[in-house]
Amino acid sequence: MKPRGVVWAAYLAVALALAAIYVVLPLDGLADGVYYDLFGLVAVAAIVAGVRLNRPRAASAWYLIALSQLLFVLGDILWVAYDAFLHIDPWPSAADAFYLAGYPVLAMGVLGLIRARRKGRDRKALIDASIVAVGLGLLAWVFLVGPYFDDHSLSAVELSISVAYPLGDILVMAVAIRLVTGGGFRTPAFRLFSFSLLVLLLADVVYGVQQLSGAYQEGGLLDGTWLVSYALLAACALHPAVGSLSAPEVPGTQPDRRRLAVLAGAALLAPAGMLVQSRRGFDGADIAVIAASSAALILLVVARLAGLVRELDLLVVRLNGSQEERERLVHRTMRASEEERVRIAAELHDGPLQRLAELGFGLERVRIRLDRGEALPAQALLEPLQDALGEEVHSIRVMMSSLRPPALDEQGLEGALRDAAESFASRTGATCRVRVDIPSRLDRESETVLYRVAQEALRNVDKHAGATDVSLDLRQRNGHVRLCVQDDGLGFDPLTLESSFADGHMGIVAMRELVRMAGGTLRVESRRGAGTAVISTLPRGDS
Repeated sequence: MKPRGVVWAAYLAVALALAAIYVVLPLDGLADGVYYDLFGLVAVAAIVAGVRLNRPRAASAWYLIALSQLLFVLGDILWVAYDAFLHIDPWPSAADAFYLAGYPVLAMGVLGLIRARRKGRDRKALIDASIVAVGLGLLAWVFLVGPYFDDHSLSAVELSISVAYPLGDILVMAVAIRLVTGGGFRTPAFRLFSFSLLVLLLADVVYGVQQLSGAYQEGGLLDGTWLVSYALLAACALHPAVGSLSAPEVPGTQPDRRRLAVLAGAALLAPAGMLVQSRRGFDGADIAVIAASSAALILLVVARLAGLVRELDLLVVRLNGSQEERERLVHRTMRASEEERVRIAAELHDGPLQRLAELGFGLERVRIRLDRGEALPAQALLEPLQDALGEEVHSIRVMMSSLRPPALDEQGLEGALRDAAESFASRTGATCRVRVDIPSRLDRESETVLYRVAQEALRNVDKHAGATDVSLDLRQRNGHVRLCVQDDGLGFDPLTLESSFADGHMGIVAMRELVRMAGGTLRVESRRGAGTAVISTLPRGDS
């Protein structure tokens, strides 16, 4: 196991053991508070250390998450100080301000992870999160908020603080649902993060119920549950795969069935709330809240269905045009294949065949000299012919390597890329660097596809870019292999790709189709005067 893998696992094991000791150890008063708060502060420090160690893309989002946990701990430190030193009832107090501030900060951190995973607006995700928030809000009203409004002994401040806690949980849950139901990879770090939020929200709900019934006691199993939430979140930050939470969403990984199940459950919360309240007895406030929630859910579901209808319409249009597009693609592929055959034939005719014919004439002269008995002149003619033959064999091998390099079969993709980079550098004079970070060889198809992409990208750089520095970066992350060919050349406008395809220039678009047929994606990042990056991603296949 790698050192970073040992760190998160060791921390989680020790933290869970300490949380269990906290539950069973008979601590009272100040000792209980000190134990709990030290545990929380260590967890915050572990989150910060994990961010510094693993350097995820959305580091600022993780620092917000760490700040939210620190606010929770500071709230508890104030709670302990009020109770142990000032002998004042900690509720309501300034401690609640820290507790409540932690929820929006935590929601902002989770939202930062979401934005790192997907750029731009996502209307579907906003509607989905709204459906979940409305459903959970109704549930919170039935079991937590409504009873506080029925308690006329609470002051306005006490009522506001009591209601703010479940609202904070709903805010966190709404953004967490978007993260959980979005596209991406379900790594161990992702599961640790999800379980941490789930444990936090369940503990808050149980705390709210116990507060209403007067059954809450400090230092028990419920406080230990909050410690487990701290431990899981810190272990997630320490996990080497923490970057997967902010990795860009991969097309085709959107778990629509899971999202549909969540939305169906949220929509059913309205009738469930009505059923519960019917047994308790309705009052005017209950009827108004349930009616408003039901109307909001209906409108949101209708908006979601309207979006699905639009997507289906677009899908039908694409399907209708796909057959024609496939025919055009087949035609262009056949034409490109024929052009490649003509090119190879021309190269063979103008190169090896011409030079072999010259060698034949030279050998005929040697034969004539030998027939005359002129051995020394014949030997003098043979030496340059032998050198020329060696050069011709080398040139034919180079041509064969361009079609299917032996290094690709013998040494794998890494060796083939290094040979291609060396050949490119010697031919153009540019610097060409290769970085490889994959644990083992890929399957034959993936290696061939990625090599063809690198080959075509280097050819484009040679023809059009005028670059002085080129890099080939091959690495494996989260079950996918990523090849990035980047140069510092002239760059271009990526919007011109489709028009160049329509004009019959295959180039990058042909690479994209090749990668797509292998189950992957290819994108081009370029700007005039700022170079070009061709990034292809394939699902990992083992050899």
